[in-house]
Amino acid sequence: MPSLKTGGDVLITGATILTVTNGTIPHGSILVRNGKIAEIGESIEAPEGVTVIEADGMVAMPGIIDTHSHMAISGGVNEGSLSIVAEVRVKDVVTGDDVTIYQAAAGGVTAARLLHGSANTIGGQDAVIKLKYGQAARDLILRDGPQGIKFALGENVTRKRSDDPDRFPFTRPGVEAVLVRAFDEARQYQARRRAYADAIASGEDLPPFRRDLRLEALAEILDGKIKIHSHCYRADEILMLLRTAESYGIRVQSLQHVLEGYKVAAEIAAHGASNSTFSDWYAYKVEAYDAIPHNAALLTEAGANVCIKSDSGEEVRHLSMEAAKMVRYGGVSEQEALAMVTINPARELGLDYRLGSIEVGKDADIALFDAHPLDGFAQCQLTLIDGEVAFQRYSGEDGPLLRPRPGDHVTMPVASDDLRGRTVEVTPNPEGTYALVNGRIHTVSGPTIEGGTIIIQDGLIAELGGGETAVPEGATTVDLGGLDVWPGMIDGGSDLGLNEIGSISATQDARELAPYQPELRASVAINADSALIGANRLGGVLSGLVRPTGGTISGQGALIDLNGWIWSELVQADELALHVNVPPAPPSDLEQRLSQVPSQFAERFRARFSDRDKRLTELKDAFRKARSFAEVVRAAQERGERPPVDPRLEALAPYALGEKPVILSASGRGEILTAIELAEELGLKAIISGGADAWKVADRLKEAGIPVLVTGTHHNPGRDEPYDASYTNPARLHEAGVTFAISSNGDASEVRNLPFEAAMAAAFGLPVDEAVKAVTLYPAQILGVADSIGSIEPGKRANLVIAAGHLLQPTNEIKYLFIGGKPVPPESRQTELYERYRRRLAEIREGSSPLGLDREPPHVTRGSVDAANSPEPNEASADASER
Repeated sequence: MPSLKTGGDVLITGATILTVTNGTIPHGSILVRNGKIAEIGESIEAPEGVTVIEADGMVAMPGIIDTHSHMAISGGVNEGSLSIVAEVRVKDVVTGDDVTIYQAAAGGVTAARLLHGSANTIGGQDAVIKLKYGQAARDLILRDGPQGIKFALGENVTRKRSDDPDRFPFTRPGVEAVLVRAFDEARQYQARRRAYADAIASGEDLPPFRRDLRLEALAEILDGKIKIHSHCYRADEILMLLRTAESYGIRVQSLQHVLEGYKVAAEIAAHGASNSTFSDWYAYKVEAYDAIPHNAALLTEAGANVCIKSDSGEEVRHLSMEAAKMVRYGGVSEQEALAMVTINPARELGLDYRLGSIEVGKDADIALFDAHPLDGFAQCQLTLIDGEVAFQRYSGEDGPLLRPRPGDHVTMPVASDDLRGRTVEVTPNPEGTYALVNGRIHTVSGPTIEGGTIIIQDGLIAELGGGETAVPEGATTVDLGGLDVWPGMIDGGSDLGLNEIGSISATQDARELAPYQPELRASVAINADSALIGANRLGGVLSGLVRPTGGTISGQGALIDLNGWIWSELVQADELALHVNVPPAPPSDLEQRLSQVPSQFAERFRARFSDRDKRLTELKDAFRKARSFAEVVRAAQERGERPPVDPRLEALAPYALGEKPVILSASGRGEILTAIELAEELGLKAIISGGADAWKVADRLKEAGIPVLVTGTHHNPGRDEPYDASYTNPARLHEAGVTFAISSNGDASEVRNLPFEAAMAAAFGLPVDEAVKAVTLYPAQILGVADSIGSIEPGKRANLVIAAGHLLQPTNEIKYLFIGGKPVPPESRQTELYERYRRRLAEIREGSSPLGLDREPPHVTRGSVDAANSPEPNEASADASER
């Protein structure tokens, strides 16, 4: 917890100030009095008694605001019993002791809107809080903004994941029917209430009006007093909601998730709804399959208000990085990206008069970063809420309170305008010979070559050198004009090609039912036409280990290149490693933890460990049997006899004999120690995958000489662990001398975030060059394929990323790719959707395509409320006049 106390009176000096609404002050000061920003300028004298924070080299930005969160809610987020529960209030169950509050503040987040879940067409009412960990709920909740309510459309409401639906609606037409009936009943309730008020005013003696809290909330939606914030995905349902709302004279305040918002961006902008969207989530269910990371950019281009939100206790910790991705995906400006997590959320919440920018009179919610917050290598070091310290990275006792990264951080890290504007076009060469000239070549294994040349022949790097390198006759020459060339990144393990849509089991082939299946080969089921391959390729990940995940012994993984017509073309090394899930180890304080949860959850959790010893015994027996089987086969062959046939033991034998690597999936401390013991006892050529707690046993890993494939940095630490445990894990392993690489979290749709997982490690202590190697050279070495990929060297496969900027920066732009020596343009199903719907927006603007909103008079059955009480559909978002 913070040791520095300001009492709400503080002077920050020497910082680069990103005001968001009034430009950037390169070296300025911010004076805070009584929790409010009192003065901003280049030089301010400290009044007597005011705490001074010297912030030279640091960057100050407005506190980040998360518009979609479920943190700090006790007792669950869904009242799922009915389709309409408008009377339910999140404010009644807010708690200040959720550690997510502190972890979010550590990422510079100062406020969050807490939403009811999405189980209902019309859910409960929301709450907006300041992230002051440990304080009472009454001191967290902001009560002066407009009240919001959660609506939801699509799969969650219709419960499509259930084979036995037990509640209306079950279809999207049913969802519309619920909305219409709700609004019609609310109109009738309004009429009865007005009639009652008129009767009382005329002197009639009547019993008290019979209130209905549900209908009362719905009536306040019609009156414009409660604002709609609707969970939605598909374009059709978004359009339905906007048209339905407009027919009642209602403006939808915001659309949440809104992953197909880009398809109807013109309609959303015309209606006036704000948009809270993920940066780049997709494919985790059917209605997210058409999601594109360019969604925010296209909505912004249409003129809509756009926010990047989390809906995640993990992603809320790095929303600045999520906003930075929007520079890559769609080319938004620095100002637009910053606004997506500051002033735009404040506008959506109707609190922009006090939050969202650094301006005199606003709340002193300020985050201090050691570099520009859109820099992938930046970390938040101090967070102020109402002028008081909510998060403090360094105590100031063993060094400076604030520790900026070297360099100029006045603007976000991007390449020059010349490089960003440069296009790369490659004409396919029939002989497969290319000369990439005038590039900045980051070999990774050696020095960077300025103005360098790479000669590609027969899929390989034939020659590497400076500008003097001769270009072979007949080669296609590509002048890079100073662009950066990096080796393609390598992911150390995912189900890419085996898993297409997270919620649809028919598209998933990674997890088999049997507990011991070493003979399974992931390679034969890889879908070369998976849309996820192209999407991940655009992140600069050009190779990856695809592995099965089911049972205890899952099967054998294959190394693939992310380009090819069929799986046998993608696969570069089949049966590369065996994958084993180490049985989970119970935490040392298991019973204490279970005593704090309901008994049914305690029994379910305890059951996870009930057969651990049995599984470990069976696992060891399987490897020993495989070794014995190999000896029997060898003896039979020496005698000239036909050896016995057992596909399972035959597949397992080379791994049991230590000839090929066994990847042991183990994340917790107990599982990692068990994995080490298994490797030593069985004589395995072991690699550990997962390694979330590897930092806790780094010395033991170093002693055992077992490398670790750390499955990313973007995951939550345990409640009693340091907030940055996952971020600093790679740096601690590096310091301990443990061989490691960084891989994705294993989900097929998340592979493209590999560079950002490494960037976070660099932000928290891992040297940047080591972070690059951790996703290029080191995974190649650990997997035994460094002779062919992982760095730019003659003789290696020509897997190359041509970019404007650093490989790990979310603000860079990938211009072109070479995979196996073949030119691959940076295109995917997602970029095709982006360009297609940009054309639709342009056609609507020029009048050649119609707008999808009904501007005709409303239907008789959906009469609008009095104009004086209802906002026009196209008016701006709620401002101070609506409070």
